[in-house]
This record gives sequence, C-alpha cells and structure tokens, in this order.
Amino acid sequence: MRYRANVFVIEKFARLVRMTNLQVDAIMRGESFEDAMQTRRVPDAR
Repeated sequence: MRYRANVFVIEKFARLVRMTNLQVDAIMRGESFEDAMQTRRVPDAR
C-alpha cells in the first residue's frame, strides 16, 4: 500500500464526483472498472 486514506473520506469524495464504490475500488487496485468486475464472484452484478 503506497498511501493511506480514511475509507469514509474516500466514500464521501466518490459521492461528490458521482462514482460508485466499485469504480473507486477498481481505481485503487489500478484496474479498469470492467477488469475489476470480472474478478468478482458475480461479474454481472452492479
């Protein structure tokens, strides 16, 4: 982990810029949203 951040602050920022938690998670993992969704147990769930 390169940087540390408060999860609640990240969630509030995501709401501000109209992003979902899944999109933020993909960015934090360094993946595209589509690639990150393919690693989920239910890739079609959004």
